[in-house]
Amino acid sequence: MIKKILLSSILFGVVSVFITTMSFAGPSFEDQLDIPRISVDELKGMMAANKEVVVIDVRSRNAYKNSSLKIKGDMRVLIPELLEWAELNGISKDVTIATYCT
Repeated sequence: MIKKILLSSILFGVVSVFITTMSFAGPSFEDQLDIPRISVDELKGMMAANKEVVVIDVRSRNAYKNSSLKIKGDMRVLIPELLEWAELNGISKDVTIATYCT
């Protein structure tokens, strides 16, 4: 299974990360999926060590377009399209996918 990681913050503390829930009651979306979170330093360490990690910016089109804050080498993919995108691009199930947004 493709490893999924949510970042508590990214771009060295400047950009907050997400996945939010549409419901205010009950467990959050990420808790339901049991998706781990990592810190900015953990992601930086993974990237510096050349570990297999794909960084995905999941912001809306407008948020992405209007922001100068981007992680070098990231890809922009919307959450509903993420699994299909990974399959179409031959992303190995052993690769860590880190998603973030503002």
